[in-house]
Amino acid sequence: MKRMKGKDAIDFGRRIEVEKTELELSGLDPDALGFMRAVERKKVLERAGLDPAKYDF
Repeated sequence: MKRMKGKDAIDFGRRIEVEKTELELSGLDPDALGFMRAVERKKVLERAGLDPAKYDF
């Protein structure tokens, strides 16, 4: 089997990291936010330093 180097190499030992949303990076659960009342969700988003108008639930 030929070993590949450079851009064609595949590193199977490396852990794949999934991109996290701004909500998840702020420690918030998008599913839980979806079940909150609009007023409560707005307060939680503002406390996390996020703009509530930016999100559509």
